Amino acid sequence: MITSVSVGTAATSILAAPSGAAYKFVAISNVGNETAYIKVVPGATAVDVTNGIPLAAGAAFVVDQDAQREMFDAGASAIVGTGTTTISVQAF
Repeated sequence: MITSVSVGTAATSILAAPSGAAYKFVAISNVGNETAYIKVVPGATAVDVTNGIPLAAGAAFVVDQDAQREMFDAGASAIVGTGTTTISVQAF
């Protein structure tokens, strides 16, 4: 799965939780101009600019699992403080 998502000042899902086995590879890239804040753990609390992992414009977050252990079993969401940015996601 490869997709791009426009992210603004409201929490936005950028990667759905897997419906079967955990993802073995996830790459999330901020290809826009604003710092995004991402959340990659499940929970009731929505991502915001105080609890998300900052992902600067041009930066990437990559999780590459080995065959021994798959741990990326949640989806991901993102938000920006102002404006919008584009997040590109690749996962399998």
